[in-house]
This record gives sequence, C-alpha cells and structure tokens, in this order.
Amino acid sequence: MERTKSKKTKTRRVLVSIVLGGLLLILIGIIVYVAKTISKAPDISEVNITQPIKANSIIYDVLGEKIDEFSAADNRSYIGIEEIPTFVIQAVITIEDSRFYEHHGIDIRKILGAVVNNFSSGSLSDGASTITQQVIKNAVALEGNSLEKKIQEQYLAIKFEQLYSKDTILEYYLNSMGFGTNIVGIEAAANQYYGKSASELSLVEGATLAVLMERPTYYSLYTHPENNWEKVKQVLEQMEKAGYLTAEEKEQALLEKPYERLGEGLQQLLEGAPKEAIQSYFVDALYKQILEDLQTVYNISEIEAKAKIYSDGLQIESTLDSRVQSIVEKYMADESNYPESLYKIQVEYSIAGVKANGTMFDKKVQSIILNSQEDIPAFEEKQLEKWHIGQGDTIVSENLITMPQPQSAFVVTDYKTGAVKALYGGRGEKYYHGFNYATQAKRMPGSTFKVLAAYAPALNEGKITPDTMIRNEKVSFTIEEGGSWTPLNWNGQYQGSYTITQAIANSMNVIAAKVLVEQVGIDKSFEYLKEFGFTTLREEDKTYALSMGGLTDGVTPLELTAAYATIANEGTYLAPSFYTVVKDREGNILLDRTQGELQNSHQVLSQEAAGQLTTMLCEVVDGPSAHTGGKIRNHFKQMPIAGKTGTASNNTDLLFVGYTPYYAATIWTGYSNPDAMQRSNNYHLDLWAKIMNEIHQGEEIKKF
Repeated sequence: MERTKSKKTKTRRVLVSIVLGGLLLILIGIIVYVAKTISKAPDISEVNITQPIKANSIIYDVLGEKIDEFSAADNRSYIGIEEIPTFVIQAVITIEDSRFYEHHGIDIRKILGAVVNNFSSGSLSDGASTITQQVIKNAVALEGNSLEKKIQEQYLAIKFEQLYSKDTILEYYLNSMGFGTNIVGIEAAANQYYGKSASELSLVEGATLAVLMERPTYYSLYTHPENNWEKVKQVLEQMEKAGYLTAEEKEQALLEKPYERLGEGLQQLLEGAPKEAIQSYFVDALYKQILEDLQTVYNISEIEAKAKIYSDGLQIESTLDSRVQSIVEKYMADESNYPESLYKIQVEYSIAGVKANGTMFDKKVQSIILNSQEDIPAFEEKQLEKWHIGQGDTIVSENLITMPQPQSAFVVTDYKTGAVKALYGGRGEKYYHGFNYATQAKRMPGSTFKVLAAYAPALNEGKITPDTMIRNEKVSFTIEEGGSWTPLNWNGQYQGSYTITQAIANSMNVIAAKVLVEQVGIDKSFEYLKEFGFTTLREEDKTYALSMGGLTDGVTPLELTAAYATIANEGTYLAPSFYTVVKDREGNILLDRTQGELQNSHQVLSQEAAGQLTTMLCEVVDGPSAHTGGKIRNHFKQMPIAGKTGTASNNTDLLFVGYTPYYAATIWTGYSNPDAMQRSNNYHLDLWAKIMNEIHQGEEIKKF
C-alpha cells in the first residue's frame, strides 16, 4: 500500500518536473525568440522626431506676410505642442491612450486586455498600442512578421521614452497622423476643415478632429457627421470623468454645432477638386533662383534641391513688395490699356484618343496666332482634318489654351540692393509653370543697347564725354567676312553734328555705331555687356549691330532692368534677387543673397561715368528734343526719370527701361511669334508711366 503511494508520488513529481521543464523550455524559447527579435530592431537613437519628415516651405513678402508656399502632395503643416490647446491634447489622450502620462512606452494593462480579447487569434491587437507605439510605427521601418513587429515596437517604445519627453512624442504624433485623404497633421486638418490654425480650435472642434483621427472614414466630418458626433459626446463624457472638464464646460460644448462651420476646403476635398497650385510668375522665378542657389552652395543635385524646397519646411524671405506687385498687376492686366487694333490671340490645342481602327493618337499644336476668338472654330476644324481625326474616333482628352496678344512683361527692382520688388510675366490666365516673359523671353532690345554697348563703355574708358560732337552722316563699315555694314537712322535723316547727349535723346543709330566701332571696339563692347549681367549673348553676337541691339537670341526684361540698374547704382552691378535669406525650420540661415558670392556684386562703371549717363538719360524724358517725355510726363509728372526706349526692327518689340531715385523698371510688349506691330504705337510708355506714378505715391520727390 505504501509502495503504491510512493510510486504515485514519484510519478506525480516526474510529471510535474516534465511540465515545469517544458514550461521552462517554452519560457527560454520565448525569451530567446524575443531577444533575437529585439536584436533585429533598428537603432532608435538614430531616429529624430523633433520635426516632421516633410513640411511645406513658406514664402513671405518684405513685410513678413505669407504670400505662398512650396508643398509636395504628402507634406504637412507643422505646429508646436505649446501652440495646441490643452483640451485638444486631452481629447486625443482620452481617445488614444488614457494612461499616456503614467506608462513608460507600453501599457501593460492594455496589453493584457488585448491578449484576453484576442487569444483565439494568437496575436496582439492594435488596440493595445500606446501613442508612443504609434509614433514608432510612423517613424521607424520594422521588419519581420506581425508578431515580431509588435515585439520590436513595444521594445522601441520603452527605449523611445528614455530619449524623448512626453510632450515631444505628443508633438510628433499630432503632426504625423492622418486626418482623412491626403491630410497629415492636426494643423493641416484644422485649416482644411475649419479654415483656421489648430491653435484657434474650440473644444468641440478639437474633439471632432481627435475622433476623426481614430477612424477617418467612419467618423468623417462631412460624410458621417452623425457617427462623429456620437463619438464626440462619449469623449466629452470621458473627459469630464477624467477631470479635464467640468460638467458645465461639457454641457456648454455640447451646444455647439461644429459641422455647420466646415470650410469650403473639405467640400473641395470630398468632391475631388484639383488642388494643384497655380503660383505667380514671381514665385516661379523665386523657385528657380533658390533651386540654383541650393545646388551651387551645397553641391547637391537638382533632385536633392527640389526635395529641400518642397519638403524641408524652409522659411523664405522674399523681396516681393505686395503693394508694388498689386499696382503692376492692376495696370498690366487691364485690357483697356492695350490698343484694340493690335489684338490677336495665341492658341495651344491638344487632343488625344483612339482611332476607329484601334490605334491611339496624341496630337498637339502650340504658339499659333489667330486674329480673333471667332477664328478658333475654323482653326480647330482645320487641325482635325489635318490630323485625320473625325467620325468614329473616340476623343479621350481635348484641351484649348488661349492667351491674348500682344504679350507684355514688367519688372521693378530696388537698384540699391538688387531686390526684385514686383514682376509681371504675361497677359491672360496663368497656367502651371507658364512661360514667364519677364525672365524667359529673349527679345531684341533695340535702342536700349546703344547705351550699354556703345556709350557706357566709351564714357568709362574716357573715349568720349557727354558733350563730344559726332557728325551724323551715312557711313559704311567693312566687316571681316567681306562686304560692308551700313547703319541707318530711324528717321532717315543724316545731317549736322550731335553731342552724345543729343544722340541718345534722338536715338541716332549712326552715331551709336560710330562710337562702338571707332572708340570702343566689338570685343570691348561685348565684355562690358557680360559685366552688365547678360547671360544670353553668344559669340556670334560680336558684330557692329551690337550698337543697335542686333542679337542672335535677345535678352530678357529682367536682365535689361539689372543692366540699367547698374547705371542707377553708381556703376555697381547687383544680380537680381528674389529673396534675401532662406532659413531652415529652426531659423538657421541656409542661403543669403544680401552678401557674399550669391549677391554677385561688382563694379562695371566708375561713379563719374554712371552719373554722366544718368544725366544724359534724363534728357531722353525731359530734354528739348525728347520724343519719349511727352507720353511719360502725361502720367508721371514730377519725379526725376532717366531711361531709354527700345524698338526692334519691324516693330516686333517695344520697350522702355528707366529709373527714378527709388526704383528701376522695364516694360516690354510684343507678339509671341514675333510679328510686326503698328509703328508709332506708344501704349507701353503710358503703361510704364501710370504704374510708376502710383508706385511712387507718397514718396518724397528728390534728385538723383
């Protein structure tokens, strides 16, 4: 009997030992598995969550007002934790992680509850995740199966809270979570749904967004506001129990009707309206300058520079003066300022689809100039006939873009700093990255080049003075290739002698040619033009025709403005700048155009020569023989003005570039193709004068 009991006891002990041994082996296996899984986790110390991965770059005008931004599709607007209302944070914590301030990265109670609830599945539910764990998911790429990822996530969450404060983790969380389709971060959500910053959200507005974050589709503010509201009421109840709200505050909040305040932004989003921003011509030029400067200064690729601009949250202090820009746009966009007799229309037409026989087609024609809108149907019909597109063919897409003609451009700079204060890049509706006539159009500068190619170099080299007399006579110059070149005066008159001042005021071609050929020389003239900042000149441009602006490609209105600004700035060239500084998110200066290499400043003319030229150019407007002054002074009467008109051969380009004691400005107008315009049409002078007159309102009248 005793032996039987002893055997049973031994058997029991063996079984217990086996079970315990098995459990120990399982435990050791689990420990080894967990340790091995943890060893595969990434180094958390290399993860920086102090700022979001991507953020919009903001552009400010000269007064510090936001005018635009550069943004990629998945960017977010960043906001600091200190700016987010406390009750919004409390609402988020109530929903997502009620013991956030008590645990150290993982919530054991929450995990145990999830294990019980999900025992049959053999995995841990996402419902066990803390806010810190959700941050890990957004910030760190984990590898392995779902269980391994969960183990790594929990381990890293503990390590994370040893590195970062609760507020830092919350800040990243609120700036990285989704709030609906393509809406990332609470600041973007507040703007999109309520048209305000997250810092301005009311208690209920904040609660609706906190609820939305949990299940964006089910709790959609627009499509399922009833679901959202039911959840908001539960959240407010929980916030009261947690001591975040008083009963009175809760009841007051429940009286609000947040869904009636939803902004147009959400409506646009849900209707799938396109959001591609059409930026101004100024912003287009600003972007290109920053893109080039980043590549130059940091020796990075264009792709890397673009990524910085669109996603690094840069702070861009532009040179744009919004007041000046609005004045320029008001006049340049006013159709009544352009002669009806010159009106034409530029057409770009594209069509794509499938032929009746199954072959695909994609056709496009651009830069076609028509006489009027009425000509468009006939033009389209002719193109379809030419492309053999007709009955039985399926049209997938068809686009027609029209732009009024003649086109025009206007540039205003502060010549003492090189800052571009305003820029108008073309008439008509602007399309995405549309052609910018102020910065991209290479057009013939006409007589404006007489000053830059002939008179300025000759004065600076001491070859002439303002009072030097030169005979106005027909003359032919032998050219190297054989033959000769004979400059002709615009008025066909060749008699008497003129001082250099008179020759400029009367725009005498022969005298400008004589000065360039006999006093300066083509090579020296070409060198000066390069020093004036022209980048579009070619070696083939080294001809006597430089004196009258005869070029292979032409020059842009922006570079022409900078050249004359050099004269105004006592002979010192300053490269046109669209920004002063670009800073990173923390306020560190990345690019600075107010000094150093990027400013690109150098002396072209002596102060004496520049001063003499300014005096001479004033005679163009106010001198006794001035042909320009009457039109200018009709609208801009008192401020001193120095400048020069330019008319290309056959009237294809009309220009006036001038400056006052405050600004330098250029206007250009012409057909895009380019066709000749009617002669003696001076509407561009009226426009320049009207714009500059209003820009100078309130400025003290002073001398150069």
